[in-house]
Amino acid sequence: MKVEVLVSPVCGESLRFARRIREICAERGLEFREISAWSEEGEALILRKGIRFLPALLVDGRVVGQGSTDPSVLGFWEGRGEG
Repeated sequence: MKVEVLVSPVCGESLRFARRIREICAERGLEFREISAWSEEGEALILRKGIRFLPALLVDGRVVGQGSTDPSVLGFWEGRGEG
């Protein structure tokens, strides 16, 4: 399973969310990437996926949450198997 978090590099809340997701991924052996919305890749992702709010959580290329750092957004994939 590939997990990506699109963040604003100037938003502490967004960066804390990414850190928590990184920890969960490390515990479960999942692939993780943090992508800055200010990078070319981040800008392209925003346009391609129609992301309107940060942070945005993507699992296997699918946007599963955006604009919320509420832990309930994690429920989409937390209970799934490793890998």
